Amino acid sequence: MKKTTILLIALMVISVGFLSGCNQQSTEIEDDFDIHEITGYDVEYRVSGILDDGVSVTYANRQGGTEQREVPESFLPWTRSLWGMMKGDFVYISAQANGWCASLTVEIYLEGVEVRSSTSHGDYCIATASGTI
Repeated sequence: MKKTTILLIALMVISVGFLSGCNQQSTEIEDDFDIHEITGYDVEYRVSGILDDGVSVTYANRQGGTEQREVPESFLPWTRSLWGMMKGDFVYISAQANGWCASLTVEIYLEGVEVRSSTSHGDYCIATASGTI
């Protein structure tokens, strides 16, 4: 009888523990989830300055290649937006003044926040900024 009572008590303790574990709901929120892992990041390149003869602009595109544009001074400030850039992607912009006595600034924005910039002054000056998302 003593063995039966001990066995019944042991089964009750195990049953209560099992049942109480089945009704628990997880209230944890995964802190490291980032929507950008799915949608990517918005990157914007900007070129501004004071110059007379326009500027040659080279920048990294979404596919990992480079593109080049000739931008007349009347189109400054110039911007190029790239959507869907992923973590680890390389971002790069370089601009060269096409004349004398220029002042030139390039900037990289990630989700609307400036993350890199460079300014250069002089004849045919070059400003370059780069980084990794």
